[in-house]
Amino acid sequence: MGMNIFFKSLFADKVAADTPPYQRLKRVNAALVAIRKLTRDLTIPVMPKTVVLTNTQMCNLKCPYCGSHGSPEVKALYHDKSKNMELAFMEKLAGEALPHAENVWLSLIGEPLMTTVENLEAYVHQCRKFGARMTVSTNAGLLSEDKMVFLLPVLAEIHFSLDGASAPIFDACRLGAQFGKVIRNIKIMTEAIRLLSDDIRVDSRIVFTLCGSNVRDFPRMVELSRFLGIKRIQVNFVHINMEHQNALRGDSMTFHQSTYDRMREQALSLAEGYGIVVVCPPPFGETATSPEIPPPGPLMVELPDSYFQTRPDVETELGFDPDEIHARASQVVTAIRQRRRAEKARSAADIRHEKALTRQWEKVLEQAFAKHKDGMEQFFTQASSMQECWYLDSYLDVRNDGDFRLCCNGPTMGDVTASPHFRERIAVAADVAAVTLRRQTVTDAFQSSLCTSFVRSFDEGTNPSCTHCSARTLRESGYFRETLESSDMIRFEGTQLRLALSGE
Repeated sequence: MGMNIFFKSLFADKVAADTPPYQRLKRVNAALVAIRKLTRDLTIPVMPKTVVLTNTQMCNLKCPYCGSHGSPEVKALYHDKSKNMELAFMEKLAGEALPHAENVWLSLIGEPLMTTVENLEAYVHQCRKFGARMTVSTNAGLLSEDKMVFLLPVLAEIHFSLDGASAPIFDACRLGAQFGKVIRNIKIMTEAIRLLSDDIRVDSRIVFTLCGSNVRDFPRMVELSRFLGIKRIQVNFVHINMEHQNALRGDSMTFHQSTYDRMREQALSLAEGYGIVVVCPPPFGETATSPEIPPPGPLMVELPDSYFQTRPDVETELGFDPDEIHARASQVVTAIRQRRRAEKARSAADIRHEKALTRQWEKVLEQAFAKHKDGMEQFFTQASSMQECWYLDSYLDVRNDGDFRLCCNGPTMGDVTASPHFRERIAVAADVAAVTLRRQTVTDAFQSSLCTSFVRSFDEGTNPSCTHCSARTLRESGYFRETLESSDMIRFEGTQLRLALSGE
């Protein structure tokens, strides 16, 4: 994630305001997670390295294919202010989890910026207080310059969800958004990131959901990415929820395979020339239907060939004044630097709390390392391999009602009697209602029998959520060596391991 770490001053009497706190504790936790993943000793206590705080489930858009907001039925379920995470609960979660966590995501269900500036700034404050970096996935419609000012200093990554690279296609796919306004917001932010490149590092990417309506915009999305100064595009095929979106079946990529292969080839050729990384599904190749099967219904938008042949280039279509963009971005940068100069040093009480908590977990790491040192050395000597999932032991996704998930594909855990959402995916166990973050701490919940049972079922191959999950991967010993070393707490000296708690 590219965090700057200043360990020598971590426990000084006074710490500069821009020194990330709790960095040593995060390294200790990373080492514990690495040992637990390697040894599969579920008695080793760990804390999540990544925390998702579902600050809201609401969204300002009504994208027709969205499983949360694309139809009146699901919109009524999710577009509910009562499900917004209140500040008191967020601060509780932050105080318990963020000293250990490296990264915080805001809502993955709704639009994370759809909250008041004051509430959003409070989330940012908690990230800064506990030295965590933030990732935001946004449609950018609500990305005001005021929000940029306090978001940029804590951002590790920002993902812009764009499902079209020209106004007619974008506006049809992203109902409620305006292409020019959204791209202007992004352009100001990427220009501010460029101007701040000596002070901060923020990785940005475009997330492009591909469907029949926008597949011919794939090469143009690369052009748009270049214009915005974004070096990475993540492409996914649309998922059509037949229960609520049967009318959209024609947009399924099943009916646009040959077109996708052609557009993909053009897009990747452009991306290579521009130095842009595009991660996208493989071509259909020989299995592609040719001629393509006619879609069983209309698309969200259908444009004639003449439109694609005669439309202006991206920069001409947008018509932005580069001087205006630069001036607005400069104002954002100036405001950020003024706020930074006004920040106060951390209090002595905060520093003492950090030091005590870190030492507490260092002792846990010492015990875990002593217990498993010989076994880990044997594992690396034999160059073994084993199944691994990045999410397990590392991830916590929390809802406002205190329910949570331990991975992106697993069941929601918590008080099912009070939580109707995702109920159909919950594998009800005897103690499933016994753990909720409304009543328990993150530490207790993450070490609970419910959570360890979920992880154990992965190891035993009995977890149905994991059967076909792409996150389940066979890892060679080199991967586990890298995870241990990346914590900077465990060193390899030939075939032996050494614990480096002193930071040398």
